[in-house]
Amino acid sequence: MEDTLVLVLGPPPEGWQKDLFYKYQNDRRTGEASGEGNWEAFEGEIVSNLFGHDGESPSTMDELFSQLLGAPVRIEDPYFSMSPQRGLWVANIAISRSHVHVPEGSEATWPPSKKARDDVGLALMYLLKREWVNTLALYPERHTG
Repeated sequence: MEDTLVLVLGPPPEGWQKDLFYKYQNDRRTGEASGEGNWEAFEGEIVSNLFGHDGESPSTMDELFSQLLGAPVRIEDPYFSMSPQRGLWVANIAISRSHVHVPEGSEATWPPSKKARDDVGLALMYLLKREWVNTLALYPERHTG
């Protein structure tokens, strides 16, 4: 079993993104693709922007966790998927302990403490506001295999 932090992105509050999100929800329910925009690709791009590295430079999420955990953190290969949460198909980002690199001897733990998760959720609320996406949940989980 591996300790994992799961980040769930929620529906956008307004704008064309909200329309695209609900069109995607309808497509998932009916099994028919409208062909108008691609919410999953939009969410994937947000995840790429948050976790993507430019060479050895830290990602946005590396910097955020480094600041909150008090140690340099590098997150590699978070797992992105779309799945139902609270009746809506939303983006899930699973960050397994084996994909989080911190210096040896660091006191940083993974998944982070409840306070650190709450702080990350608050910071993400502001970061993602520019993309008009909400953070729905941020919680630890234990995965097998």
